[in-house]
Amino acid sequence: MNLIQPHRLLSLMLRRIASYSALFFLLLSTAAFAGDDDDEEGAVANSVYVQVQPAFVTNYGGGDRLRYMKVEVTLRVLGSQGEKQVSHHMPAIKDTLLGLFALQTSASIGSSEGKEALRQQALTSVNQILEQEDKSSHLQDLLFTSFVAHR
Repeated sequence: MNLIQPHRLLSLMLRRIASYSALFFLLLSTAAFAGDDDDEEGAVANSVYVQVQPAFVTNYGGGDRLRYMKVEVTLRVLGSQGEKQVSHHMPAIKDTLLGLFALQTSASIGSSEGKEALRQQALTSVNQILEQEDKSSHLQDLLFTSFVAHR
């Protein structure tokens, strides 16, 4: 008959307790992360994307050489109220963005940092229009979904 010695039995029990404890904490941490994702998904679920149509095609940079850019813009707004707001003010938004794009130079849009600065300028400009007209803005972000500059 094979009997397990007491110190080996204790060692086996401690390993099982450690394994179960580790499994418990792993499951607990997974549940905590799953709970955090629900909050983030709720915030994103309220976002609506509004594509500005048609794409902007404009000359830029001045000078003796003809340069043009084509930019597709999408606005991320908060809910259907934001969608209605930007749709209502779309002519003013398009006018402002077209003017902003035409003022650019090869140097200002020649790098990813320059394009990001332009995107931030465009976001600020559109927010100003919405706040001026409606005293509030539901605009969350402005995205360049396509950006082509011919030099």
